[in-house]
Amino acid sequence: MQECGLLVIIGCGQAKRPDTHKAADLYTSGYFRLKLAYERTITDEDSILILSGKYGFTRLDQEIASYDQHISENGAISDFTLKQQARGIKVRGASSLPEQKPTPLFQTEITTRSLVCAHEVHRKMDIIPI
Repeated sequence: MQECGLLVIIGCGQAKRPDTHKAADLYTSGYFRLKLAYERTITDEDSILILSGKYGFTRLDQEIASYDQHISENGAISDFTLKQQARGIKVRGASSLPEQKPTPLFQTEITTRSLVCAHEVHRKMDIIPI
């Protein structure tokens, strides 16, 4: 993925289909489907990532297996790995993230800081981050 001006990251959902599917098709909750449908109206599919408690940042077309791992529980993807993934997808602001010990709070901050380029949309549209 190239560096983008608008990158949208949406949280995964607890309700999932069994087996392996594209990330966009794995999560089945109405809330997840609603978020995804909205994000598809404001940016292209290559600029939407799902934040998974097990896999971290996943592209919509990435094949992943069903899992049971909440991002705030032990065994979740680490903050260090998330930051490495963010740097790999060239998210603006990722290189300036401070080094911190893994904590669930920091994992939440990742979705609301400048790491998520979607803040540009929030500012322009006065919407609340999902």
